[in-house]
Amino acid sequence: MTRLARASLGLAAVGGVLLCISLLLRDHRGGGDLRVWTKHHLTEFTPENGLAFRTVLPAGAPSAHLGPISAALFEDGVPVGHEAPHDEIRGEGGGLFSFWNGTLYLSTTDNTDPRTNGRRYEVAWPSPFATAVEWASRTFGYGALGLGGLAWCLLVLAPIVGLGRLLRRHRRLVLKFMLVPASLLVALLCAEGWLRLRYAFADNVWPTRLDPTVGFVFQPHATVRWTNLRDFCVEQNANSLGFLDDEPVRDLAPGRRRIVVLGDSFVEAVQVPLATKFHIVLERSLEARGQSVAVDAFGRSGCGTTDELAFYEQFASSLHPDLVILLFINNDIANNSSLLESIRYAWNPAHTPKQFFVKVGDTFRRLAVDVDWNKHTIPSDVPAAPNRASWWRWSRLYRWVQTNLGSATGSAVQSTYDLYAERLAWLRREPQWRDALAGWNWPDDMDIDSMTACVDPPRAFLDARDLTEHALRELRDRVRSDNARLLVVGCHHLGSPSTGQLWHRKFLPRCWLDIVEPMCARLDLPFLDLRADFEKRGVLDKVTFSSDGHWNALGHASAAAAIDEYLQQHPDLLGPH
Repeated sequence: MTRLARASLGLAAVGGVLLCISLLLRDHRGGGDLRVWTKHHLTEFTPENGLAFRTVLPAGAPSAHLGPISAALFEDGVPVGHEAPHDEIRGEGGGLFSFWNGTLYLSTTDNTDPRTNGRRYEVAWPSPFATAVEWASRTFGYGALGLGGLAWCLLVLAPIVGLGRLLRRHRRLVLKFMLVPASLLVALLCAEGWLRLRYAFADNVWPTRLDPTVGFVFQPHATVRWTNLRDFCVEQNANSLGFLDDEPVRDLAPGRRRIVVLGDSFVEAVQVPLATKFHIVLERSLEARGQSVAVDAFGRSGCGTTDELAFYEQFASSLHPDLVILLFINNDIANNSSLLESIRYAWNPAHTPKQFFVKVGDTFRRLAVDVDWNKHTIPSDVPAAPNRASWWRWSRLYRWVQTNLGSATGSAVQSTYDLYAERLAWLRREPQWRDALAGWNWPDDMDIDSMTACVDPPRAFLDARDLTEHALRELRDRVRSDNARLLVVGCHHLGSPSTGQLWHRKFLPRCWLDIVEPMCARLDLPFLDLRADFEKRGVLDKVTFSSDGHWNALGHASAAAAIDEYLQQHPDLLGPH
C-alpha cells in the first residue's frame, strides 16, 4: 500500500473518530444526559411578580436573550419545566423558568414559595469546555475526512490521468499548497487564544432587580460583567444597596467627612475597575491632601435627575453626607421625561418602572414606580433580529468579528431607529401625548437627546427641561434640609455641538451648557464645567474609549483632578456648615 493510500485511510479514521466524539458531546450539550451537567445550588430567592421568583445565576450561566440555550432547573434533583417567556412564568408557574442576563426567573412545580417549601433547587448547563471540544472535534473531523477524500481521489485518478508523475515532479509545490489551509487554521487558533486571553468573557451579565421605590438597581452582591470586545472587559460586584461601589461605611470616625456622588452610567462606570473610578480617585486625592473623607457613589445607567433624587432619598440621605456631587450628562434632560423615555424603552408613559415627575399645567406631580409596568408596554411589530449560528457563539473570535462588524455597519443602530419610529407612531395615536410630540420628524429629525439642546423644539422637549429643573430644585431642597451642600458637575460633552443639522434645526450656542448652567444659577447652585477643565488640561479628545462614549481611566482621573481642584478653590463646600 502506497503512502498516499495509508494517509487517506488514516485521515478517514481520524475524521471518523473525531466526528463520533463531536456527536457524543452534542448529545451532552443538548441534554441527552443531564446527569453529567454541572449543577449549581440556588439560594436567596426574591418574589418577582405573579408566580415568578428570581435569583442570581452563577458566573458563566447562559442567557436566553442571546438566543436558544441548553439549561435545566432541578427541584429536589428532578428536572422540571422548560425555558419560557417571563409573562408565562408569572401567570402559569408550574416549574417554568428563564435564564436571562445573569438572573434566573423561575416558578415551582406546585406554585409554592421556594423560600419556605423545603425543597432544593439547582440549575445546570453544559460546560463551555465540552462545547469547545465538540466544535473542535467536528471541525477537525470534517477537515480530516476532507483531506482523506482528497488523497483517495488523487490515488484513484493518478494512474488514469498521469497525475503520479506530475505530483512527483511538483511535490514541493503541492506541499506548499497544502500548507495554506493548515496555516490558516493555525492562525485562527492563535487568534482565538489571544482573544480569550484579552477578553475573559464575551457575554455581558447584567443582574438587576426592580426596587419598588427607585426602580432598577443591581441585585445585591451580584457579579456584573461588561465588555464591548474592543475597549474593555470588566467584572465587578454590586454592593448590598445594588450599586457598583464599595460597601458604604455607616459610622464614620469623628472628624471624617462624607461625599456622596449621584449620576448615571458615568458614575456607575461599568467600563473600568472600581479602583480607577473617579469617586475613588477623588477620595485618594483628598486623603493625600490631609482631608479625611469617604466618597460613596450611587449611579445607574439611563438615569436622570429624578432617579438621582430617588437614590438620594432612599439610600444616600441616611449616610448623612456633607457634600453631594451631581454629575450631569447631556441625556439627563430627556431621561427626566416619562414620555421621551417611553420611546427609548417602550414603556407606557403612565406606567414606568422608575420614578418621574409629570407636568400638570404649571405644577408637577410625582409618578411612582409601577411594579406592573411590563403589562402596559408599547406593542411592537418590528421583528427581532434572528440569532444565526448560535453554536458558534462559544468562539471568542466569532463574537469579536460579529460585534465589530455590527458596529462598523451600523446594523444595530438601524434596528433602534426602526423601533423608535414605531413607538413614536403609537404614542401619536394617543390624544394625551399627540400634541407634545408634534413637530418631531423622526427618524429624519434630531435624536431624542440632541432635540433637548435645539432652539424652539417641540413641547415634549421643553417640558423635559422644566421637569429637569424641578427635579434639581427638589434635590437641592432635600440636600439642604439634611444640612449638606450640592455641587453640580457638568460632564465634558455638555458644550459639544451635535453633528447633524437636519430639518433646519438650530442649536443653542453652547448646546446643553446653555440649559444647565443658567438652571444652576437660578437655583443658586455651584456648577463645575468639566469641558473647560479638560480643554485646559489638554485631554478633551483622550478621555473616552475609542468606540464607547464613556470615560476611560484617564477620563476618570481627569474628572477627579478637576473636582479636587474645585474643592480646593471652594473650601466652604466641605467646610463647617
